[in-house]
Amino acid sequence: MPSVELNGNRIKDWPTFYRCAAQTFNAPELSELTRAEDFGQWLALFASEEDGGVPRFGVGPHDDLRIEVEDTERFAERAPEVLNRLVWGLGWLNRRFRTSGQRPWLVTQFR
Repeated sequence: MPSVELNGNRIKDWPTFYRCAAQTFNAPELSELTRAEDFGQWLALFASEEDGGVPRFGVGPHDDLRIEVEDTERFAERAPEVLNRLVWGLGWLNRRFRTSGQRPWLVTQFR
């Protein structure tokens, strides 16, 4: 299962979340984002290809992507709004995949 690590210890607000996400998800376009209202652009990274795979993450049609959020406790202390939106967004994406007939493929592990 392909996996990525999001370092929660480096996240203290929206701009630092987007910079960390840009590096973690190899999405330099995120590094310029700064506001909660920009979160939809982060969600768009996970738009599934028609065949069910997302090559950007090395995810094939039958693979999952594990998102490991490191230092979750520190993340929650420093940026609870960002963490809450992240949890909500990942759940929303998996529900969206399911309701559109796709297999939910995002697995999140909080450490």
